[in-house]
Formats: sequence, C-alpha cells, structure tokens
Amino acid sequence: MTTFPRGFAVLSTLLLAGVAACAAPRDDDAATQAGELSVDAALGEVAEEDEEAIVRRIADEASAQLANAHRAAGGVAKRDAHPKAHGCVTASFTVADDIPADMRVGTFVPGKRYDAWIRFSNGSQADDRSNDARGMAIKVMGVDGPRLLASEGPGARTHDFVLSNHHTFFLDNLADYVRFMETVTTKGNPISFFLSWNPLELHLRAAWLARKFTTQPISDPLTSRYWSVTSYALGRRPVKYSATPCDGADTSGEHPDAADYLGQAMKAHLAGRDACFTFSVQRQTTPAAMPVEDPTVTWDEDASPFVPVGRVTIPRQTFDGAAQQTFCENLSFTPWHATQAHRPLGSTNRARKVVYEATSSLRHRLNGAPRVEPSSLVVPGGR
Repeated sequence: MTTFPRGFAVLSTLLLAGVAACAAPRDDDAATQAGELSVDAALGEVAEEDEEAIVRRIADEASAQLANAHRAAGGVAKRDAHPKAHGCVTASFTVADDIPADMRVGTFVPGKRYDAWIRFSNGSQADDRSNDARGMAIKVMGVDGPRLLASEGPGARTHDFVLSNHHTFFLDNLADYVRFMETVTTKGNPISFFLSWNPLELHLRAAWLARKFTTQPISDPLTSRYWSVTSYALGRRPVKYSATPCDGADTSGEHPDAADYLGQAMKAHLAGRDACFTFSVQRQTTPAAMPVEDPTVTWDEDASPFVPVGRVTIPRQTFDGAAQQTFCENLSFTPWHATQAHRPLGSTNRARKVVYEATSSLRHRLNGAPRVEPSSLVVPGGR
C-alpha cells in the first residue's frame, strides 16, 4: 500500500495552505492581491473556474491554521510550510558571461554577481529521517527592474527562486487541492482522497506523484538537485529553473540515524569546503507537452535540456548563530519577489501570490517582526 509521511497535509512547497474550521480575518494586502490574479493567455495561462474565490478560501484557511497553531503553541508563529530550516546561509549568485542571448533578461545580466541568502528546509517534518519534500529558497539581492508586489514597498530589489528536490507536483488544479486538504483535515490522512470505492473519485496518478514528491533520497541539502516545479516567464517565453550541485547530485540517500542529520551534514560540509550549484533554465519548446498550468507534467529534458545560466556559490561558513537564525526566520520567500520580466505563471503560482502574502503578513504580525526585504549579507545585531 502507498504510505505517506506524518504531517503530509502541510508539506506542499507550492501552496502554503492548510484547512481549518474557521477563517482568520483577511489581510488587506492579500485581499488586494486576490483581485489581481490576471492571466497571460499568450504565455499559455488559463484561469480556473471560480479561481479567485478558491484562492481566497485557501488563503483564509491557511491564515486560520497559522493563527490556531500560534495560539496552541503560545510562542513563536512558525511558517505553515517548510517550518524546519536545516540552515540559512550567505551566498553569491553569478550570471555566466556566455549566457545565451535569448536568456539575457531581467536578473540574468551577463557577468553580474549578486549577494544572496539561501534557506534549506523540510516541507513539514521535524525529523529529517521522515519522508518529506525538501526546499531550497534563494533570495538574490540587488536586482533592478519594476516589481511584481506592491507590498514590497519602495527600494526592494530582491528576486526569490523557490525550489524543491522533485521536479513535479502531485495535484494539477486548485479545486482538487482544496478537496485534498479537506480530506486530510476531516479524516486525518490523504488516503481517502487518493483511493475510493467510486472509480470516478480515484486519484491514482496523484497518489503516485505524491509518493515521488516526498521520497527523494537526500544525504546533504548541499548535494541535492532542486527544481522550480512551476513555470515562469523569461521575457515572453515560459521557462523552468533548476539548481544542480556543481560536482553532480548525490542520490545515494545514505545518512546517519539522527533526526537533524541534514543540518549536521550542512555544518560539516561548510566547515571544510565551499558548496556550489549550477543554476539552469529550461525553455518551453512545445507548449502542448510543456504546459504552464499543470505542475504535474514533467518538461522533458531530452526535448529541452536545462541550459546553465549562472553559478550559486556558498562559501565555507558557520551559520547557526542565534542572531542569524532569527534574522533568517523573519525573511519571507515567495516567487513573486521578482521583477515583471520573471513573472510566475500558472494557477499554482497565482495562488501562491495571495497565500504567501496572507500567511507571511500574519506570521510577522504575530511575531512582532517587520517585513523587510534584505539588501546585504549583514545580520542585524551580529551573527
């Protein structure tokens, strides 16, 4: 029988949604964003039926769960997805000098070097030995261009790349996502969503994809490959992103029997040597086979190989100081921290715009922390 990890309901790296019995008060910024979920038909976007209402519902319920968890814990409000960080590190993002001409758009200025913060995390699990999605969120600083989020305020110059260690998601539309979350909430596990006596309600492909999404072998966050899963505009062309260790990905999955082995592996790695990723872009070459609205479809790398456009370098460092950990937990990562040249595409990304804004705003309010995009590698108050 297919088995799923404990806490599966909140593992999604794509939507920060969890269903709760009541809705939290709406955040004004998020409510405004809900009215701005426009689609770009020329890039293959198609709005789902009642999309804005569904997205608003997900955002309200995600906010309610976050508020309820905060009240129950009586302490710091944690992210509702990817709450456990293995490490938040300083890095550089350098664009290749020989980047192809059609990719010299927005952030991808040939030869440009940016400072960056990178957070590695689990989707939902506190124990690294449990099956889970793993995330790599890159915040590149000093990026010029017109912004996508009005809530960033003047002066924000960041570009976030939000990546996961598997290339496809397991649900292809927002309506199914809501039904999946409701099933988990009311019945305690997702099995009855995937399996049913009614043949019309079977989701066997989704079950297989969910299993793949949460069972990728990992020994060290710095030696795993990551993908954007969803698609993005690169000027007027849909693309996907990937970050691959410069020496190749370790797919052995070998690790010590320790609940925090991934963070320990990062510390040991960066105590002795730098880490490096090749950052690549995959062009959409066949829209029918590479849809922007369905994150369950893998874009064939043989038909359209990922093209290296830059390098992410994480220098040797220590990163577990209290000030740095607090600083990093107050950061917000969203694919909508970007310029118009890199607009996120598809309903999943459109939902993220609203859900991330709602949950981030609420989390920062509950913690009494300002929402500020960083502009340097300096940690306030020291590391």
